Amino acid sequence: MVKSPVEGSQIVLIKLADSEVELSDYVRPACLGSHSTVSQLSKRRCRSLGWGVRRDPLVELSVTVTAGEVCHRLDGSKEKTICAQQTAPTDRCLLEEMSGGGLLCEWAGRWEIVGVATSHTGCFQGSRPRIYDDITAATVRWIKKTIAAFQRNS
Repeated sequence: MVKSPVEGSQIVLIKLADSEVELSDYVRPACLGSHSTVSQLSKRRCRSLGWGVRRDPLVELSVTVTAGEVCHRLDGSKEKTICAQQTAPTDRCLLEEMSGGGLLCEWAGRWEIVGVATSHTGCFQGSRPRIYDDITAATVRWIKKTIAAFQRNS
């Protein structure tokens, strides 16, 4: 397990044994984010992942990357973060997002992981904004360097 040295990032990489991951129709790798600014994400189709109320199954919600007053008031809102809100508000809880949940956005026909949930948001009704660590260019460089080091040491 390796914590990111990138200032402001809470991202951690964990090396899994090859035999621990089985790819399927439901388990696929995601590309690393290629955005240079968070504002680019507001025009993309995005999804947030987390567990349903009963912890089963994994839930996928359509979200919109946003800025504004509601995001700035949230605890933990800081630089190098992404704020996203559920696209279609609901009156029931669909998602209890845990720390480490992914924010994925589609770009040029492929899905990219652009953010990682920074804290447990609990289960809220409506479209409460969620905060994610931004997977910046510096974070992508660190991830690639760390994976290369894992491969050399294997």
